[in-house]
Amino acid sequence: EEMRQRMADRMKEILKVNDAEWAVLQPRIEKVQQLQRSARGGRGGMMMMMGGRRGGGDQAGRQGGRQGRGFGGEPDPTSEALQAALESDSTSTAEIKEKLAAYRKARKSRETELEKAQTALVEVLTPRQEAVCAMMGLVR
Repeated sequence: EEMRQRMADRMKEILKVNDAEWAVLQPRIEKVQQLQRSARGGRGGMMMMMGGRRGGGDQAGRQGGRQGRGFGGEPDPTSEALQAALESDSTSTAEIKEKLAAYRKARKSRETELEKAQTALVEVLTPRQEAVCAMMGLVR
C-alpha cells in the first residue's frame, strides 16, 4: 500500500496536477492499470508452464498459485482452462480448439474494455498529460 501511494504521488507530480484534478484522474488511471494487467492475463500462466517444464514437473510451474493468472495476479478462468487442457495428454483436439476460442474471446473482451477505459482517461487529459501517459504506456 505504501509503495502504491508513492507511485501515485509520483504520477501526480509528473502529470503536474493539483488535488482536485488528481481526484478526477486517479480513478481512471487505476482502472486503466487494472485492465492492462487483466488484458495480459495468461501470459504469466505460459511463463509458469515453461518454467514448470524446466523445473521438472507440474508443481514447479504452479509456484505461488500464479498458474493461469495475469501480471497482477487476477484470475483468468479461460487461461486456466486452456492451461489445464494443455497439461493433459488425453485432451482432444476439439476440446483444445474450444478452450482456445474461449480464451481468445475473453482476451478480446478485456482488450475492448481496456480501450474504452483508455479513451475515458484521454478525455480528461491535457495534451501534455496525454503525452506523458503515452510514454508511460497507459494510453496509446
